[in-house]
Amino acid sequence: MVFCHKQKNMARLKRLVLVVDENAVNQVLKMLTAIAELSQRKIEVASEDEIEAMSEKEDAVNDNKSSESFKGNNAQVADDPEYKLLFSEKGRRVLNQLRDIQVLDDNYQPDHLSWTKKGYLAYQIAFKLGITRVWKIMGGFWHLDSHSLKTGRDKAESTLKIQAFEEKIKPIFGR
Repeated sequence: MVFCHKQKNMARLKRLVLVVDENAVNQVLKMLTAIAELSQRKIEVASEDEIEAMSEKEDAVNDNKSSESFKGNNAQVADDPEYKLLFSEKGRRVLNQLRDIQVLDDNYQPDHLSWTKKGYLAYQIAFKLGITRVWKIMGGFWHLDSHSLKTGRDKAESTLKIQAFEEKIKPIFGR
């Protein structure tokens, strides 16, 4: 933008010429039009619980898709030394405690958990037991797609709702 004036004395300024790039004007007009249109609409903001409910519905759909498309080879995973850590004394203790607080079912599978919680829990179990190939091992153990588990864990880091779940399992992981 360039400001010009015809007289040197600013107090007597009668004419101000504003030279503006046409694209800048068009962008400002588009923004103002969009704001005007938005002000005419009823805007509703979803609560944290509503967002979590939508996320869990989406997770349930993805859960079905993931179970149908799971291509992991459980025999290969079962032969992995890190997989065997789940059945060590420490591993059994952790899994039993998670079953006792109804996070895992009697077969040590996630009990109605969203993908964010599954991913978060898989990471916590692996960290506690010293499993380095978290997604491969836990995906094989739970018969879930390892990529979906990792995506769930990544999503958990930006979800406030995970804090309540974290408090529930915190005593088992000693944090």
